Amino acid sequence: MRNITEQATQAFFEGRNFKLSNTEVHADCTGVYLKLFGNLIAKRVGERVSVSLAGYNTSTTKERLRGILNRFNKTLVTKQGKVFIKANKDLQEININEFVIVSR
Repeated sequence: MRNITEQATQAFFEGRNFKLSNTEVHADCTGVYLKLFGNLIAKRVGERVSVSLAGYNTSTTKERLRGILNRFNKTLVTKQGKVFIKANKDLQEININEFVIVSR
């Protein structure tokens, strides 16, 4: 995992602001938000964490999301051009433009 991903993931779960290069974590009274190039790719409201490719199935987007998913013993995999969240042997397909809840 890249250093920037580790730092952003830590800030995301600690609920503090962070900005480095193309990655930003913003925390306020409504939740915590992870943005990549200004696009919202993860959000935490209370204990509920949701992730999205935000329309960009790129290696950088997937790298940042893997940092978040790793906290839940999940990861991202790509099969035949489709992206899935993998937990153990279970696969959940991600629509490129929608948020998927990864914790409640």
